[in-house]
Amino acid sequence: MLAPTMLLTMFQYSHDTNKRLLDKAANVTPDQWDARQEADQRSLHETLFHIVTVEEEYLSLCQHGQPIWNSRPFKDFPDVASLHTFSDQVYYTYLPYVESLTDEKLTSRIFATMPHGVDQSVLIWHLLIH
Repeated sequence: MLAPTMLLTMFQYSHDTNKRLLDKAANVTPDQWDARQEADQRSLHETLFHIVTVEEEYLSLCQHGQPIWNSRPFKDFPDVASLHTFSDQVYYTYLPYVESLTDEKLTSRIFATMPHGVDQSVLIWHLLIH
């Protein structure tokens, strides 16, 4: 039972970290919000959008066995407030699922076409620690 407890703790910690990052992002200028960064060519806005939407995509895949890749349009999240709201929505939507995980569920496999187009068999716990 240690693994489910650890995953739940990681899920909670991740949500708290996302909130802190979004709180900090609220202090940048609009130019800083959308400026491309050299490291990966994403803006702060795009990076935070990616973090929150991928979390939802992987949680949904684990719970329902069906991918929802790229189901959230970037334009629907123009600012920090909209990403904050969505992050909270993802957290509270999937918290009951994460709380229900057992060792058996964590070591079960998901078969799906991943975002890069490759069919894979992946352990649920692998997706959840992504």
